[in-house]
Amino acid sequence: MKVALLTVALASTVGVAQAHPLDTLIQRDATQESRFANDVAQGKIDVHNAALLVRQASDLHALEANVIGEVSALDPHSIAQLRQSESNMAGALNWAEKHPAKFAGAPDDRMHLRVATQREAAQEGMIARELKHDRITPYEAGELEAAQGKIALAQFDALDKGHESMQSARSIQDMQNMQDYAIRKNPDLS
Repeated sequence: MKVALLTVALASTVGVAQAHPLDTLIQRDATQESRFANDVAQGKIDVHNAALLVRQASDLHALEANVIGEVSALDPHSIAQLRQSESNMAGALNWAEKHPAKFAGAPDDRMHLRVATQREAAQEGMIARELKHDRITPYEAGELEAAQGKIALAQFDALDKGHESMQSARSIQDMQNMQDYAIRKNPDLS
């Protein structure tokens, strides 16, 4: 009993803050994106498996946009659905890591994929930091996640064709440039 009271008193005086579930979920997404980018950079994941993971990431971003974009949607069921989707993404990433690349793909495709995934990971990290420090609202984070989903879908479309054209690589780069601006300067533009 005394330990419980002491813990409560200590928590109230120290100001222990519990992380908002939204912050935790967005940070987990950013961590997974970073892990994916590192695996791609190290050649652990081939272009085909990367395309499948990017497609799944696109679906995850769309779900995040729907759940966190609507503050009223932050109910326990929506949070559980988002957690499950992120767990599924982690499982797919684990599978891809355990099944090494069989076909590396064209050098240009690997380079474009590496650059795009590194930028995606950096953008996810920025969204997580901006939300954590209350520089953007959950609605703005939802808008940014929707844009991340569109970028991931464009990546999937380019990779799924078997060879990414210079035009599609430039288009993805332009989308990521606009997303960088939206995250840093004006989240309402995404």
